[in-house]
Amino acid sequence: MTDPIGSPTGEPAPPAPAAPEPGSPPPAVPAAPTAPPATSAAAGPPPSTPIPPAASSAPAYWPSAPGPEGPAPGVFFAGYGARILGYIVDVIIVSVVVGLLSFVGILFSGGNNSGLIFTIMIGFSILVSVLYFPFFWQRDGQTPGMQMFGIRVVRDQDGGPVDWLHAILRFIGYGINSIVFGLPLGWLWVFVDKRRRGWMDLIGGTIVIKA
Repeated sequence: MTDPIGSPTGEPAPPAPAAPEPGSPPPAVPAAPTAPPATSAAAGPPPSTPIPPAASSAPAYWPSAPGPEGPAPGVFFAGYGARILGYIVDVIIVSVVVGLLSFVGILFSGGNNSGLIFTIMIGFSILVSVLYFPFFWQRDGQTPGMQMFGIRVVRDQDGGPVDWLHAILRFIGYGINSIVFGLPLGWLWVFVDKRRRGWMDLIGGTIVIKA
């Protein structure tokens, strides 16, 4: 049985919602939850950061194709005149040092034996030359004469610095340059070779460029 307003017997009817007062804002309605954005199944993992290539000890330009004026763009073969003049300066320096050492050696030996004097001079010439040329080539690629005329010797393969092995082999090439038919064919070979290499460069695996 129900009461006159239709509620169950014995239970009071719920109060009706109060009407909003004039001028008041409407009650806030809770926003419906939004679904997370759908991801495409075909999308792959995010791109990884590219890893830069490892640094090389050889100059970056050396692998480029050689040209008529140099082994790579921006690198030029040493001029013939600069190489000749630089070598002359080095020979003068070596000769002065050999002369001073020989003079001291002759004083200590008495200076009466011409054969001994000749032996002393030859010995010092070989010793000073071996210490002079390979030392400067492996140190920074420039003897004092080469530095004076702005040229440098480097490895022919990749343009890297000359080590002791290449320096010694190049010095041996100096000795071989003039023993074939008694002519300086090894020195003159720089005018024939496309990379301006003498026999000392072919033996030592080197090339001479502008510094």
